[in-house]
Amino acid sequence: MIYTKAFDSKRFCFVPIHQEHASELFEAVSHPLFPKPLVLAQIRTLEQAHHWCKERVSDWQSGETFVWSCVDKANQSIIGQVTIQKRVNGLTLAYWINPEFWGRGYATEMCRDALVYLSESGYQGTVWAGVHHWNTGSCRVLAKLGFERIKSGEEFLEYKISISNTKIA
Repeated sequence: MIYTKAFDSKRFCFVPIHQEHASELFEAVSHPLFPKPLVLAQIRTLEQAHHWCKERVSDWQSGETFVWSCVDKANQSIIGQVTIQKRVNGLTLAYWINPEFWGRGYATEMCRDALVYLSESGYQGTVWAGVHHWNTGSCRVLAKLGFERIKSGEEFLEYKISISNTKIA
């Protein structure tokens, strides 16, 4: 499945990741509240953030992973990113939000918009998401979106949702 480069929702503009987004990424992962156990928290310099963004651009070109930066239309701020990655039995959804924007419902809205976009692009199948046990906020986001918790591991909870011709919650 090929995804368009950019798409809009009521509140957000989703644009393909670009190296120019590195400063916003670095700002978010440097925030004192950004969860240290997340892989992105290992980014410690602006140069590392540029490298990470460059790798995600390359992933996009390979057609396996798609990362969109989510821009708030009201103030043109990048509030986070959403990622769709192909897997053998469906797609995987991942996302992050700058802690500066937590508690405003943006994560739920951003992920809902991405799921609607997938559905409107013709995708029908399963979307998976994994969450650390301690990340209760993300667990709530996935529950609000209609994801079903299917598996608990030592560190992670696994969720899934099926996308068909029906509307996303």
